[in-house]
Amino acid sequence: MTKTALSLAPLSAEIVKLLIRQTPDVPDFEAIPGNEMSEEKVKKSFSEADVVLGDYTFKQKSTADIVSAARNLSSFSSPAWAIST
Repeated sequence: MTKTALSLAPLSAEIVKLLIRQTPDVPDFEAIPGNEMSEEKVKKSFSEADVVLGDYTFKQKSTADIVSAARNLSSFSSPAWAIST
């Protein structure tokens, strides 16, 4: 089964694939651009993604509710962590 990489950063799927493919022997994967998704769509995509790349512009928030939906997640890369009170 093909793995899925959800990118919340403002990059096209093609650019995400190009950057990740710089690493040798990376298996085939589908890149999904999530920067323009609604919060509900991000949550659904989180639940299906194997890898998530966080949004360095902070437009897309990775809330506890969204992250808790993750079922297949093996890696979550985020440029910064913050807690909102």
